[in-house]
Amino acid sequence: MVTCMFFGGITGSAVADASSIGSIMIPMMEKKGYAKDYSVAVTCTASIQGVIVPPSHNLILYSLAAGGVSISALFMAGIIPGVVLCLALMIASYVIAVKRNFPKGESIPKEKWRSVIIQGLLSLTTALIIKYSLGSSSC
Repeated sequence: MVTCMFFGGITGSAVADASSIGSIMIPMMEKKGYAKDYSVAVTCTASIQGVIVPPSHNLILYSLAAGGVSISALFMAGIIPGVVLCLALMIASYVIAVKRNFPKGESIPKEKWRSVIIQGLLSLTTALIIKYSLGSSSC
């Protein structure tokens, strides 16, 4: 759900989100023992988040079509509903997974939490490098 929320926010397209994330996650979930219908349903429902999560291009297009609507106001208005939608989808998928007795992933030992968080944060620096390198260039 979280991956789809971030990726969908970047693309703003549910179709692009479902096809790119789904092509990786659906086979992986099936391999782990999840039912195919559940894997597809989770991917499809998660992919719709990208329409409202900033910086969705749909918000920019709406601002232009509506005329005079602030893009930053639309971005601010999309954050809370996007996060609430993500949490609601996570809870619903968790309840269904528990009812169907789907397998759990392996938990990370406490001594490895720090390295996992650092590696995750380091991977996010790529987006910052791109943002600031594009922001400083003159076009």
